[in-house]
Formats: sequence, C-alpha cells, structure tokens
Amino acid sequence: MEVLNIERKLYEGVHAPQSHHASRTAKADQVAAGKPLLILYGSNAGTCEGLAQKLGQSAGSRGYAAKILPLDDGFNAIITGVPVVIVTASYEGNPPDNADTFVKWLQGTESSKQLQGVDFTVFGCGHHDWVATYQKVPKLVEAEMLARGASRIAGRGESDVAQGRVFDDFDTWQDQQLWPVLAADSTGSTEANEALDMEMDKNTRASHLRHNVQNAQILRNDLLTPAGVPEKRLTEFQLPDGMAYEAGDYLALLPVSNVQTISRVLRRFVLPWDATLTLRKGAHTTIPTEIPISITTVLGSYVELNSAASRKNIATVNRYAAKTGAAAIDESLLDVPHPPSILQLLEQHPAIDLPFPVFLSMLTPMRIRQYSISSSALLDPNKARIVYSVVNADPQYLGVATNYLKALTPGSTVQVTIKKSHASFHLPADLATPILMLCAGTGLAPFLGFIEERVARIAKAGVKPSEVGEAVLFAGCRDPDQDRLYAEELDRWQRDGVVKVYYAFSRRPEKSAGCKYAQDRLWAERDEASRLFSEGARAYICGSAALGRGIAEVVAKIAVARAKAHDKDITFDEGLKWWESLRGERYAVDVFD
Repeated sequence: MEVLNIERKLYEGVHAPQSHHASRTAKADQVAAGKPLLILYGSNAGTCEGLAQKLGQSAGSRGYAAKILPLDDGFNAIITGVPVVIVTASYEGNPPDNADTFVKWLQGTESSKQLQGVDFTVFGCGHHDWVATYQKVPKLVEAEMLARGASRIAGRGESDVAQGRVFDDFDTWQDQQLWPVLAADSTGSTEANEALDMEMDKNTRASHLRHNVQNAQILRNDLLTPAGVPEKRLTEFQLPDGMAYEAGDYLALLPVSNVQTISRVLRRFVLPWDATLTLRKGAHTTIPTEIPISITTVLGSYVELNSAASRKNIATVNRYAAKTGAAAIDESLLDVPHPPSILQLLEQHPAIDLPFPVFLSMLTPMRIRQYSISSSALLDPNKARIVYSVVNADPQYLGVATNYLKALTPGSTVQVTIKKSHASFHLPADLATPILMLCAGTGLAPFLGFIEERVARIAKAGVKPSEVGEAVLFAGCRDPDQDRLYAEELDRWQRDGVVKVYYAFSRRPEKSAGCKYAQDRLWAERDEASRLFSEGARAYICGSAALGRGIAEVVAKIAVARAKAHDKDITFDEGLKWWESLRGERYAVDVFD
C-alpha cells in the first residue's frame, strides 16, 4: 500500500517548512490558538451551506478556528469578540428552512441584548427570476442586526445564482472585503475559543461534513423508462424510527461519488487505488486529520469532484502552469451555462503539473442532495419514495447522487434525513379546497405524494372524491409511450375521480390537444383553471425555472383575456405583477435548477 503524507499547506500550494515534526507541531499549535470565527448559514438546496464550508476551509488556512452551524442552531453561539459571517438565501421571500427560527429571534426583543457589540457581515444568494424577493432575507438579516446594535465589518456580498458564478462571486467578496478586514484585526481571546468548542464525533463522515443524517435501507430501486430514453428511476426507502415527513417534503441524501469519476482523478495524478494520505490538523475543515485515510475514501465520500471551477481556481492552476512553461487555462472557458470542473480543466491541460494537495484544497465538501418525496406517510409512515432523473448523458459529468442511487440494490444502507419544504408547498388542510398542480418531467414527484395523500385523507374522512375539492394535474413529458411516469397509477386515480390529468407531450403534441408543454396545456384549459382559481384553488408548480416563467406568462395572458371579457383593461406586465403578488399565498413554486 502506498502512503502519501500530505504535508503541504492545503491552501493554493504554499509549501510548509521542510521539518516534518516541526511543521506538524507548529500547525497544531496555530490551530489550537487560532482566532475564533463563527460562520452561520441558511440553506435549502445546499449552495449556501457549501459556501460556508468553503469559507471555513479558507479560515483554517489563515489561522482561524471556525465553527460552522445552521442559523437556527447558531444564534446562541453569537458572542462579542467573535466575528460572525452569515451566508444565506431566500425561499420565495422567506428564510430557508434552517434559518426561520433565527429570523424570528432576530426580530424579537431578546436579540438586542445579545447583539450589542457583535461584529458581523452577510453574503446573500438569490435568483433574479424572483424579482420581488431577490436578496430579501440577506438584506433583512443585515438591517435587523444593525438595528440591534451589531456592527458591520464588511459590506454585504451577493450573488445571482442564475449567472452560474456563485463561487466566483463568493471568492471575490471574501478576498477583497472580508479577509482584508479580518486580517487587520488580530484579536481573539482564549475565552472566545473555548466558547466555540470545536469537538465533534470523529467516527463518521457525516459528523465531519456536519450533516445530521441517519441510516435508511433501500427497499426498491426500479427503472421507470425503456431503453434509449433518458433514465428515470424510483427508489423506496425504509426510514429509521422517528423520521417523519409530510407530502411535499424532501428526502435528503448524503451520496458517494462514482468509481468512474474517482478513477479519472487517480489517472490524472498518477495515484494507485490503495494510496493513503494523512492530513495535518487544520488542513481541511471536513476531512479527518492526523490519521491515515484512503485517497479513494476522501475523493468518494468527503469532497465534490464535479463542482464548477472558479476563476480563483484557474488563477491558482495557471501559477503552476507558468512554473513549467505549460499553456495557461483561459478564464473564458467558464463563461458558459455549465462551466467545467477543475478535474475537466486539468484533463484538458495534461502538461500542467499541479500537486495533488493543491487540487484537494480547491474541492468543496460533499453536500447532501434533496429530492421531493413522491409518497404519503399516511399510507406508511416508515416508507418514503423518490422519483428522479439519472444524470449520465455526459461521461465527463456523471451526476453524483443519481448515479449513486442507481447502483443501490435492495438491502443497501444509505444516509438520509428529511428536509421540510416551505409551509406553502403542502396540501391545504381543508379537503374542500381545490388544487392545481403543474409540472414537467420528474417535477411530477411531489404531486404523486399529494395525490396519495388525498386518497388517504378521503378514505379517512369516509367521503367520495366528488364530495371534496377538485384536483387537476397539468403534466409535461416527452412521449406518452416512453416517459409518462406512474401512468397506471395516474390512470387509476383519474378513473376513481381523485384527480383529473391534462398531459402535454413535447414530441407528440398531437396526442395532447396540440400542446407541447405544460404551460401550453394550461392555456388550452384556461377556462377550467380560471374557474377553479376563482373558487379558491391553491396552485403548485414543480420543475425548472423555465417552466415557472412559462406558467407565469400564461397566467398573465389569462388575466388580460379575463379582464377584457369584463370590459376592463390590464397590461401583460400588470398581469405578471398580480401573479407574483400571490406567491406563497395562492400558489407555491418548487424550482430545481
């Protein structure tokens, strides 16, 4: 077995002193006496959590002892003398699920006592499609903390994730605004370090990655599509005792990278499969340190291998290219909708001699992936299903979690947790309330859970489907014979009167009233949809951002047409604004890209 003692400082390739023992001792002493830093994040999809982990890694290399917590778990850790960095997003204008308690505390009276004299800064993530609520929560957090006596140490940073440059934006912000300020402040007491106790269980990767997951067992893993069609699957889990969920919630999975991608890394760096490494204490925030650990374990379980490269990554790689006279990597390669990963860039530039420790330092921690649950706990509280697309069209980019799931067999054990969806993305409490569901592809998943839940609630109430509010589903897919997911179940539910289904087949529109997309079918059935909405229906949308925009445009057209029918006049933009004003009240959106 080959052993690699990774003794370089894992930050942009700066080498540690040559003395092995002195290097380890000095580094351990530095971390033990490191200046305290509290990093809090609010994150639903994992982006802000990943940024928080990235910042923690940078902090360790700069002599800080960082503690990283969700906002809801971390506000009690806020103390004077310890800088606080908050990284958060918004969800339909509301806090992420793990930041809601924090925001309520922040707006209460007790927070004023705790925030006097606290130094903080905020970085916010948002999506420009949601104009009315863009950066709403980051701005609110900053304003409320300032109003309660906290002091801002750096200007609020922000990124529009729609631009695909969130890591570049974050790097620029921390390098140009955050670290220059913190570097100028060398304070940090022993008492503050003790207040930010960094002890944690070192026996599991979940504890290192700071994910609160539990073991679940695979019950089923079924292929839903025929050969030659983009692969969609159903996986069913036996949940651990006490892991409860509602229809509309998410099952979050902590995956392992696939063998093919790990093999690419080993080939690029000429490393054997049985190599091990030992990281110094403080070298990385989420990989075990001071113990030998298999390189394949690190690459498979602790870091992201497919994350898009940032401009800072390219700058680091190009410094090594310059040392050997190799051609530099052009930053413009990142100016595409799906930028390449660091691994892809290194494979395209084999002459660049980048040390493996430097490569490892640029990788972000493995994050959990969340999937809409497609079942109802009312039928069996100990079982949950998910429906998903396997990302495997490009051998250079195999989806981490979906290919991990694909390979699992019944009886396999996986690490999962339940993530609550926003309160607005759950069924109405009153069965009499009509519902409209609009989706495309595997966006159907949560609505399968909704319909199952309706079946169970109708049976429990002892009423007929015709005696409760109507349920209408607009579903988009490619072909009625190839990817009409859950076809038999949906046909049966429709026959039983539980739901009415309107399809849109993008490749066979003649089979769906001439409609290619779900929003087209909504327009075709606008009279029925308008009637139900006027009767108080709640609407739910699940799919891509493009689907959400398409539906908003159709709704605005419907609003204009209805106004004209009543001798009124509104513009298309006014229709859009009216629809946006109903978000979170009359309709909810779950966008997954």
